[in-house]
This record gives sequence, structure tokens and C-alpha cells, in this order.
Amino acid sequence: MTDFVNDKEFVVPGQPLSDEVNRAGRHTYVQGGKVYSAVSGTARLAGQKIDVIPAKGPYKPREGDRVVGIVVDVKPSYYELDLGWGVLGILRVKQKKGGGTRQALMVGDVIYTAVGFAGVKGVMLRSGKDVVKVQRGILVRMSPARVPRLIVRNRELQETIERETGCKLYVGLNGLIALVGQSSVKEYAAVAAINLVESEPMLEGLKEKVTGLIRRQLWEEVSAV
Repeated sequence: MTDFVNDKEFVVPGQPLSDEVNRAGRHTYVQGGKVYSAVSGTARLAGQKIDVIPAKGPYKPREGDRVVGIVVDVKPSYYELDLGWGVLGILRVKQKKGGGTRQALMVGDVIYTAVGFAGVKGVMLRSGKDVVKVQRGILVRMSPARVPRLIVRNRELQETIERETGCKLYVGLNGLIALVGQSSVKEYAAVAAINLVESEPMLEGLKEKVTGLIRRQLWEEVSAV
């Protein structure tokens, strides 16, 4: 097995990444027994896959993606959710036995679910147990190209932010992140950490930088009381 690039190396579309097809990850493709980059961005070689984090670009839905959406229209048999970047998702209404619906949503509700289908017929979202209605908290927008940095390595950075702030993060691959904390102070500390990950995704020691930023923010708030 041979990798043709190094971790965090900038790559361009069509650039060969590896001769091991099982290494193909996000934003790559396989041709002629080799793995190539599908976009311009940064190669990440952590784990068993080679992923490319795009330098920029809108969200392109894929089956299985976890997403955060905002209900923008209510129909008799489905809801329309704004996933950002001009993408609408359809969430079917689950009918109860004997009438009624399992989920009663309103315009403005924030929903965390997964993409069930994405194609020429639109984006269909999974319903039922896959749906989480986020009742409160803060909604943060992040470039979809940067979200993989937040959840790479078994969600290392996400778990760091959650542990240090006590907030629950609902991370959507579409670039919307809903976070729920015990106080606005902790929520804003989590927002600051997310902004750091977005602005400096390749920063050396990013996990330690995130931890330090959160602790400084929380300490400053405590000291100001």
C-alpha cells in the first residue's frame, strides 16, 4: 500500500492520493485501481480512510448524512425543512394508528435527523426515531467544508467541546450546528470554540487550543461576577 500525499497536504481535483482503493474516503473517487481527490482541499490521512476537506463549497446531501434543519412549511403529509445552501429536505409525517400524527412540528422548529435519500427527486429525510426536536439553545452556522474537522477521529473535537462546556452538540454535515447548554455563558463558549475550528482547521494542537479557549472564556465570566 502506498499513499502519494502526506497528512494535511493541499490537493487538487484529479490528484492521486493512494493505490489502495479501500482508503477512499469523503470527497475522493476510485479509478484504475487508485484513489483520487474529487475537490481542492486538505488531505487527512487519520484512520483507515483518506478524506479530503474541501477548501470551500456548498453542502451536497448524501444518504446517511446527519443534518440540522429548520421547518419552513407545514403540509398535510410532510414538512419542508431548510437545510441551508438552497437545499430543502422533505420530512414525511408519521401516522399513528387510529389517526393523528406522531410528530407535531411548527414553522421555526429546529430538527436533527438524517438524509434518507438524495437525488433528482429531492432530499428525503428520515422520520420516526431518527428525528430529534431541539427545544432550546443556539443555532450556529459553519462552512460545510469545515464540519468534517469537527467530527474527525471519532468526534474528538466535538467531544472536547461538549466535555469542557457541558453543552450537547447536534452537528449537521450541512453546516448547521444546534447546541444546548446549561447557561448562555457555556453556550457562547462552545460557539467560540466552533468558530476557532472553522477559522483554523489545520492549526497544530487544535484540541489543546480549543480546550484553552473554552477554559479562558469560562474563567473570565466567573471572575467578572
